[in-house]
Amino acid sequence: MKKTLLLISFIIFSSFNVFAQKQKDYKSSEVIISKDFENKLDPIKSNFNRINSIKIWSKIKEVETDDSTEGGFINYYFLNDKLEKIVVRKFGESGQYLAEYYLLNDK
Repeated sequence: MKKTLLLISFIIFSSFNVFAQKQKDYKSSEVIISKDFENKLDPIKSNFNRINSIKIWSKIKEVETDDSTEGGFINYYFLNDKLEKIVVRKFGESGQYLAEYYLLNDK
């Protein structure tokens, strides 16, 4: 009986060790992938920071929406007649939806 319990404990312990090793390998590969994409994200990050540093917009156009239960609105932010940012906010019975879009090269 003791040998059986010892064998079962060994099997359980061994399986935890295998899963832990797999997770560690996954996390290390995830970091490598993130570093590969870092250079591709730099223009997006700098555009995000540039747009959010703007304090005075030349024009802000607000449009009401009725496609949610409690309504909402879309704000279009212009700088020198060029659309830079869109903020969508929709209200519902149990919360709200918020999405922000930052334009880069008119896209």
